[in-house]
Amino acid sequence: KAFLMEGFLFFKRGRRFIRSIDIFCNFTFVKMKPMKKLYPFLLLLISFTAIAQNVTHGPIVGAVTDTSCRVFIRTDVAAVVTIELSSNSSFVPVIASVVVNTDANKDSVAIGALGGLAADTKYYVRAVIGEMPSGDISSFETFATPGTITHQVFTSGSCHYDITSDDSSLYVQMASDHPKMFIQSGDWGYPDADSGTIDLYLVSPPTSYAARMDNHRTFYKRRYSCPGTYSFLHSFPVDYMYDDHDFLNDNCGKDGASGFSLDIFGTLGAPKVISQPAIARLNSIEAYEEWFPSYNIVDSTEGLYHSFRSGNV
Repeated sequence: KAFLMEGFLFFKRGRRFIRSIDIFCNFTFVKMKPMKKLYPFLLLLISFTAIAQNVTHGPIVGAVTDTSCRVFIRTDVAAVVTIELSSNSSFVPVIASVVVNTDANKDSVAIGALGGLAADTKYYVRAVIGEMPSGDISSFETFATPGTITHQVFTSGSCHYDITSDDSSLYVQMASDHPKMFIQSGDWGYPDADSGTIDLYLVSPPTSYAARMDNHRTFYKRRYSCPGTYSFLHSFPVDYMYDDHDFLNDNCGKDGASGFSLDIFGTLGAPKVISQPAIARLNSIEAYEEWFPSYNIVDSTEGLYHSFRSGNV
């Protein structure tokens, strides 16, 4: 015999019940017939499991103010997700929520905005799919009311090369300071590291990792799942600004990179501006807007410039 309880399938073997398949259904209790009639039902359950919608990355919290925030979520397949906020980890009661649709055309990501929050207050964030929580819980504190004079801590860092490492010592230290926010100021993972030199000097015309949108998406997933920063990014909000390696290539500007000439018959070693494809720059800005819960960008046609305020900061 078998029955369903709280989303799990149990089999009865003698006096013991064995949990067999984790599924995502809304059944509470279903009494089954003998095993020979169970197989079609098992196939149905397995198919439910195969198409279950789950959060794979996030919640990542950004764009925090004294009354609002934005939250990034990615799911394994396109899904309708409710992002919930509460002042306690039991989520009773839910204080604020927003429904988002993760977009299959953008690797199943979405960003939701929540408002009406209290200043200087800790909140917990979770994603709910089909009335069931999915993924991990994140937390953050709202900022102080603008103009308020109060003690605040902000931490910042850049040039994080290995985003597969489980070394979390630096982030554990920052967490002990209880920052209002972590400011990632660029070179987050060095996405051009493996191909940058080749793209600049051995490809004609020169190109950039950013010319392919899927490269951006791959690195955002690596950033958000890095074992050394995972707990930190789920405990504090983050702001982010590209540096050269995130944007196009080493020593890059708006549409080119600073390099040197390889002309052995003339200007070998002389400084040279190496052009970069226009699509690379556009992809970099588009990926930031899709994958990072940023503050309002002043002019996305020019760059990612933005600002924030907390208390008297």
